[in-house]
Amino acid sequence: MDIPAYTLWISEAQNDFEGGKVLQRSKRYNLAVFHFSQAAEKAVKGLLYLEGAKPWGHTILNLLVEYEKKGHAVPVAIKQHAQDLEKSYLDSRYPEVSLQLGPKDRYDRRSTAEARDKAKEVIDFVIKEKEALTKSGAAATP
Repeated sequence: MDIPAYTLWISEAQNDFEGGKVLQRSKRYNLAVFHFSQAAEKAVKGLLYLEGAKPWGHTILNLLVEYEKKGHAVPVAIKQHAQDLEKSYLDSRYPEVSLQLGPKDRYDRRSTAEARDKAKEVIDFVIKEKEALTKSGAAATP
């Protein structure tokens, strides 16, 4: 059970989430959405490190599937949130994704709030899983 690695990753996830809220308040919606997505990704990576895995990649859904392969259940809603957040990985940053709208024009107050809420649910899932794993001693020992 790699608690130090988990702690580092969840701390960075929470920092990204808080940064996203600052950007959201300043109406930098695309940047906020990107930070919310990063927060969810880092939280899930932390959970995998806790399990002794060496997560690779930026696809939140794939990271959750890797966690499932270790014998854990991931709610369908959490996997759907992961897919929704992944769409912003490129959309929130690069103009060539859609030449009609630049990243700063693709998100608004509502879509940013939705991304925030989905990221929060993913992070909350990770924290609950960590608590369950450490309570039961089920996490892998590196």
